[in-house]
Amino acid sequence: MKPEVSRMQAEQVDLILDLEKCLFSEPWTREMFLQEMTQHDAFVLRNSENGEILGYICGWKILEEYHITNLGVNPGYQRQGWGEYLVRYLMKIKSAEQHREFYLEVRKSNIPALSLYGKIGFKIIGARRNYYNEPKEDAILMHCLLEEG
Repeated sequence: MKPEVSRMQAEQVDLILDLEKCLFSEPWTREMFLQEMTQHDAFVLRNSENGEILGYICGWKILEEYHITNLGVNPGYQRQGWGEYLVRYLMKIKSAEQHREFYLEVRKSNIPALSLYGKIGFKIIGARRNYYNEPKEDAILMHCLLEEG
């Protein structure tokens, strides 16, 4: 399999929405993805051999900081390193744009995601009480500071 990351395209949003609904109890809407594509960053990881979407990642630039807003991996490709691949890809290209600080929130109960982010270098810096609604749950706020150079 040959992975390929590219900017999310409008014609991919229906497939992304299908994945989003499978992955999250509070899935993003079409409008949210379209806004990320036009005003922020939205990337898709595909198998270049057959075009299948393996995952996606979105985020916002806020001055020198970068906030990862969404990450999803196709259920058929989870636990194969594709989530890590996407996060590291995004951090690499954004660090080239002088972004050194990265933030994200993750459900307190999402142990696999917490483990993944910890492996990449994110540290827990706080919590956002009742951040999620379906079901009601705290978010863990995480931060990663990249070294200069």
